[in-house]
Amino acid sequence: MQPSGADAERHPLFALQGAPVFHRFLRIVICDPVPSNRNLLALWTEAEADGLNVVCSVDVFEQCPAPAPRYGLLFLSAQQSASCSIPEAGMVCRYGSTAVGLERAGDCVQAPWPLSRRQVRGLIAAAVVRYGEVAKRVGGKTIFMGHPVPVELEGLVPKLQRTVQDLLARCEAAVGGNGNGEGAAHAHTLRGAAMSFGQVVFAELAADLETAFEEGDRVAVAYYCELLRSLAPV
Repeated sequence: MQPSGADAERHPLFALQGAPVFHRFLRIVICDPVPSNRNLLALWTEAEADGLNVVCSVDVFEQCPAPAPRYGLLFLSAQQSASCSIPEAGMVCRYGSTAVGLERAGDCVQAPWPLSRRQVRGLIAAAVVRYGEVAKRVGGKTIFMGHPVPVELEGLVPKLQRTVQDLLARCEAAVGGNGNGEGAAHAHTLRGAAMSFGQVVFAELAADLETAFEEGDRVAVAYYCELLRSLAPV
């Protein structure tokens, strides 16, 4: 489902009427000199992209290639980081560092090795929103928060739109205050609302927002609020 080097516009999933895939295509690059590491990360990346209904290409390299490939998400081992000249043109996750958990500075992330599959999933969700390429879609299905809406639920979209806007506004209001518990509760409800309409990427980002509230990470809270706002219909 995630062939290496796949062209988003030619990928067979995009020719399926009603396919629930996300409306953007993500190019992922992995650079790691350790075969077991890069192979494991490639497997996890493909599996988590499938779980998010995100179509992607996954290109794996032992060393940083020249010329630099296009990418929306780059996984770069600490062993390659110092010598790699790939420009930061997308989201970059440098792993194998001394970081405890994910340490985010905008779209640059430091992480220990091994990454968890949950971390990989969250990075894919964020990267496809920020750096995914708009893919050609056949069929004219209603796209709500990135995924097609099931036909039987299309009539409820206006109500969901109001609910999402209200919950997201409540989350944003909690960013600068001390209402982390309240913000986490709103993010949890936002996640459930998105999942009920098959909006898997939005729900994943809402889950990360909930975690950020629980951990009291204001920088991450603001980051995920911004990503969700970019997907939320007005």
